[in-house]
Amino acid sequence: MAQTLPATLARYIYRTPSRHPFTTGPVLKRGQSLHKSSPDIRNAKKKSQDDGSGDALDPLDLSALKDSIAQQLDWLKQQIADSRQGGRSTGAIEELRVSLRGGGAQTVNLGELAQVVPRGRVLAVMVGDKEHLKPILSALNNSPHSLAPTASATNPLELHVALPPPTRESRSAVVDVVAKHGEQATAAISFARLAHKKKLRRLELSKSVRPDVLHKAGEEMEKVVGKGMAEVKRLIEGVRKGS
Repeated sequence: MAQTLPATLARYIYRTPSRHPFTTGPVLKRGQSLHKSSPDIRNAKKKSQDDGSGDALDPLDLSALKDSIAQQLDWLKQQIADSRQGGRSTGAIEELRVSLRGGGAQTVNLGELAQVVPRGRVLAVMVGDKEHLKPILSALNNSPHSLAPTASATNPLELHVALPPPTRESRSAVVDVVAKHGEQATAAISFARLAHKKKLRRLELSKSVRPDVLHKAGEEMEKVVGKGMAEVKRLIEGVRKGS
C-alpha cells in the first residue's frame, strides 16, 4: 500500500503558483525611479537647476556687460560709416551677394571673391579670378545702392565705384538714419543692463553675497552703462554737427 503524505505537507508541496510573481514588474537599476520622466520634463528640470549657475560668479565682474556694450558701439560706428557713404562703404560692398554658375542658387559674399580698396572718392574692387568678373559686375549693378561700376583702364580685373559728393539732402538723410541706429544701440545697451541687473538680483535673493558688495556692483554697472550711453550720444551728435 502506497504511503500517503500528511495533508498539510501535501498542500505545501503541491500548492498552486502565485498569480503575481515578483518578476512581473520592470527591473529597476539602483537609484532608478519607477516613474521615469519624459525627456522634455527632464530637460525642463535641468534648465531650472542651471538657471542660477551664474550666481557663483563675481558680482563685480562686468566683462560680459562691457563686451555687449562694445559690440553695440562697434555696430553703430559701422552703420554711421555706411550711412555717410550711402551704402558705398567697403563693408557694404563686400557683403553684396554674388550669384555664381549663371545666376543659380549658389551665392557668396562679394568679399570672398574680390578685395575692396578705398582710393579717395573711388572704391576699387580687385577681382581675384577672371570668371568672377561678370557675376561681380552684375551684383554691383543690381545692388540697392545705385552703384555705377566702371572698368579700370589699366587692370582688366579691377572695377571702380565712384563715391558721389554729399548734398544737403543726403546729409539730412544720413542724420535721420543714424538717429534711428542710435535708438537701436541705446535700446540694446539698456537690455544688456537689464540682464546684468537680473543676475545681481538673483545674488541678492540667494544671500550668497554681502549687501555692500552688491551695492558696489550696482554702482559699477551704472557707471559702465552710463559711459556706453554717453558714447552713443557723442557719435550721434558728431554726425549732426558734421552735416
